[in-house]
Amino acid sequence: MTDGLLSWLKVKNEGTIPADYNTVDCYKHSSKPKGLALIINNCAFTCDLPNRLGSDIDCKNIYRLLTDLGYDVIKKHNLTAKGIVETMVKFSLNKEHERCDSAVVVILTHGLEGEIYGSDGGLVSVQKMIQLLDAVNCPALKNKPKLFFLQACRGQRYDSGHDVIDSGDAIGSANARCKLNSLDENDAAALRRKVPTQADILIAYSTTPGFVSWRNSLRGTWFIQAVCEVFSEYAWKEEVLHLFTRVNDVVASKMSSCGSVQMSTMFSKIKLPPGTTFDELIDSAKDWAQIHGLCIRLPEKYENSDEVQLAPFTLLPSPFSKSCFDTAVNLHQAMMAVYHQIAFDYDFMEDALSPVMLSDVFVSKLFGIYRAVMKHGNMMSRLVLNIQRCDYMMQEEPNSSYSLKQVEVNHVAASFAGLGVRCRQWHRLMLSQMVENAKLDLLPENHALETVALGLLSAWRAYGHSEAIILIMVEDELRNFADQRLVEYKIQSLAEFQHVPMRRFRLTHCPGNVAVDRRGRLMLNGVEVAVVYYRTGYLPKHFPNEDVWSAFLQIELSEAIKCPWIGFHLAGMKRMQLLLSNSDTLRSVIDKTKLLVWPVNMKRKILDDDDDEMYRQMKSVTVPMHDLDPSKAGADELMKHVDANADNFVLKPHLEGGGNNFYGQNLIKQLNQLCSNERSAYVLMERIRPPTFDNWIIRANIPAKQTSVVSELGTFGYSLATGQQIISCSRDGGFLLRTKPSKEDEGGVMVGAAALDTPHLLLP
Repeated sequence: MTDGLLSWLKVKNEGTIPADYNTVDCYKHSSKPKGLALIINNCAFTCDLPNRLGSDIDCKNIYRLLTDLGYDVIKKHNLTAKGIVETMVKFSLNKEHERCDSAVVVILTHGLEGEIYGSDGGLVSVQKMIQLLDAVNCPALKNKPKLFFLQACRGQRYDSGHDVIDSGDAIGSANARCKLNSLDENDAAALRRKVPTQADILIAYSTTPGFVSWRNSLRGTWFIQAVCEVFSEYAWKEEVLHLFTRVNDVVASKMSSCGSVQMSTMFSKIKLPPGTTFDELIDSAKDWAQIHGLCIRLPEKYENSDEVQLAPFTLLPSPFSKSCFDTAVNLHQAMMAVYHQIAFDYDFMEDALSPVMLSDVFVSKLFGIYRAVMKHGNMMSRLVLNIQRCDYMMQEEPNSSYSLKQVEVNHVAASFAGLGVRCRQWHRLMLSQMVENAKLDLLPENHALETVALGLLSAWRAYGHSEAIILIMVEDELRNFADQRLVEYKIQSLAEFQHVPMRRFRLTHCPGNVAVDRRGRLMLNGVEVAVVYYRTGYLPKHFPNEDVWSAFLQIELSEAIKCPWIGFHLAGMKRMQLLLSNSDTLRSVIDKTKLLVWPVNMKRKILDDDDDEMYRQMKSVTVPMHDLDPSKAGADELMKHVDANADNFVLKPHLEGGGNNFYGQNLIKQLNQLCSNERSAYVLMERIRPPTFDNWIIRANIPAKQTSVVSELGTFGYSLATGQQIISCSRDGGFLLRTKPSKEDEGGVMVGAAALDTPHLLLP
């Protein structure tokens, strides 16, 4: 794409009308002139805002384009906020609109989310400007198309899912040009709700909400250049939404060649069937979800599935960096090896959890069971099954790149393998039917359900008794039934003609119903148990009395293969994550993993590399974490820093499952309520700052609306092993993507914060 003043630009006009043109479905656009166009070009500012070098180039290019397209163009330069409003009012009242078939408004200035700057630093609401041309305020343009081109920053973040910047400008100078105040999304949110439903108005932004729009001081903006080139080449034969699809592609192509991504916020690639409304598309998504089991039980009716509701999910797949995705997948076996080593290292575990046990009764009781199991004998030779999910988020770095950061590791609450796969099926269908030229290969294959089922089936077969059951241990208030049932059905499908007996049973009903015989076999009401698959037991409320704890101890001491056994349960505590953030500890644990024996036919990715490479890759995803022990050096300074910067931290207990963390002022309040020795029950983690994107979250009985969201990726894997040897394990274990509103702190699906999603990979 040629940069700079497009003096060669000439609009093609083949003098033809498309064969499928009709006046019912298409706008009349034959008047002379085609319409009035207004360009407001603010390049010089009398306030603290920097001048917009290169904006005059945009103005000349877009003026030439609109003139060649047959518009009478009005140009205004360096208008104050009041001047912008007065000019827009005058434009809306212009009598020439009555004899014209359309209108165009182009705004070139600085901006915030939902507002643009006048040359004096005053702010003008974008929504109110657009309303000046609606059917009420400008009846002369009723039933006529109105196009708004907004070339302005919409925030201060850089959209760079790939690497960034135009060779003529440096990040530092771009940052200096965009010293903007904090974002105000109120107008923008209202705009997204209302304006698209106002008839005949189309708004094209140069960038997504909250991000800067890239401009070069010598060549103008990539967005306006792309608009001029695409419209001059194709406007004679293609509809506007198709033109903006091309604009998106041109801008993305240019940005990726320089290492960054800037996308116009046009969802024009979504093509609804003729006569279909957006609400009907949402209804179709809900119907598909219900029919295919993407559902959960009602909160008040968790006893059975007579009545169910939708599990929250997104309408579209969400963008996720392919580089970050690949890093997470390639790291998974190394992560499993590290946590396997920790689970079987009694001395390490005891040293790690001793401070926690002083104040956390739940952890203390779990460790008591761990101690009993380890001292019971032959634990290192017993088979154990680990189904592990490692959770990550992308982080926006100062150089506008993305890096991968670890949120946590789950061994018990490693759920949604089933529903995550179902969600991908919806997104693949959505893209294939509704998006032109959809790149379906950017939706990675998801083997999570197969991974979990294959792990359990492998353990059952390794136990060696075909009459013994897989015991699926469930919680009392079970809502996530479909996800669990899908695992059962997949096990039976993988077993083909071999019957695999399975039984679901509540942990709280185990007292009096489970027993261990003289041979160490676990029996449930006289039936031998081969594998115990815990989908409960990760919260204190799951153990309401001592009888349940006693039954749990019996299960852990038995010969049944546990998933997870108590060692993995404790290894998933946040305390271990804290210790592994220390370089020396991480190196030490990695060194010990080299003693593990792996299957000869297993390509072990990072585990095949040297220790230093494994260390570097694992260290790269580590988020700084802090011990709250008041006896540690610098404890007082840490508390002062946290008090002054609470929004940069999250306070986490050592529990799995969502909904237990503290943020912002709630974090400060919780810390102040804890006495010194109680703080060891928590860890302090620096917050990850993920990029935001727009999507629609579909929930039961709540209208879907376009929302700014962030995503969290989980990778699955299984290993069947003894203390020293991996018997079998997964290769590509699949994934789970959960997406939540960007303003939401907590991220659990079952706590009502997040929704199921699928990554749409951003290529480097």
